Amino acid sequence: MLADYYDKNKKNKFSRTFSELYIGKNPTSSASALLVLKFNFATISVLATDEVVQKSFDSELNFRLTSFLEDNAEFLDNPDITKLINHASGVESLRRVLVSVSPLLQMYD
Repeated sequence: MLADYYDKNKKNKFSRTFSELYIGKNPTSSASALLVLKFNFATISVLATDEVVQKSFDSELNFRLTSFLEDNAEFLDNPDITKLINHASGVESLRRVLVSVSPLLQMYD
């Protein structure tokens, strides 16, 4: 729910979600103003071989990064997702995404 408070993509749902709460009645300047990248590492299989754990980790990173890029395309100048996501390495995908969005983040400082 905290991610929903900050997420630009949830701006149209802000009142419905938070209107009865103190944070909805007294929003900060960051409310519905940020791009939120969420991960769920609970989905990673850890009771397996190192190779399976790595593949599970890469898959989770790539899934979340792809969702982030698709959901925020209009705010990120419509990035070419195929050039950013490396299916063999979630860490490389994360590096590429962070490098590609870092110049845009300066605009919001």
